Amino acid sequence: GKAHPPLLSIVLSLGQPELLRLLNRHIKWLCANALPNDRGGAEDSTATPASTPASALAGGSLSRARAVWLYALMAGLEKPLHRNTAAMLRQLGRHCASLRATSIVSAKDPRLASLNVLLTLIEFAFGQGQQSR
Repeated sequence: GKAHPPLLSIVLSLGQPELLRLLNRHIKWLCANALPNDRGGAEDSTATPASTPASALAGGSLSRARAVWLYALMAGLEKPLHRNTAAMLRQLGRHCASLRATSIVSAKDPRLASLNVLLTLIEFAFGQGQQSR
């Protein structure tokens, strides 16, 4: 199927329970399916959790489309964070840091910018990064 980027207006109209379910699903999917030393192979980067829930669990690499979905879902989070939400973000942060350390072999890798944006948001917008503990 064709990629469906998240529409911020729709993501922001979701209630917190729905938004948290989508974010949790995305994080679990990414952490469970990404391979160590994943080089961003030929996985289907068009899957979107809201439009095709089953396909959101396929693949495993952090494509730009998936990073955009994570960013959009984090934009809808309400502060202060519930402890379970904070734990989800820490899990995502650990996974992104691990991907950056083990999968990025060049500063020109297009995933580097996405990983850095996600890690920066987790740390500075939500206070859940490595330095914040």
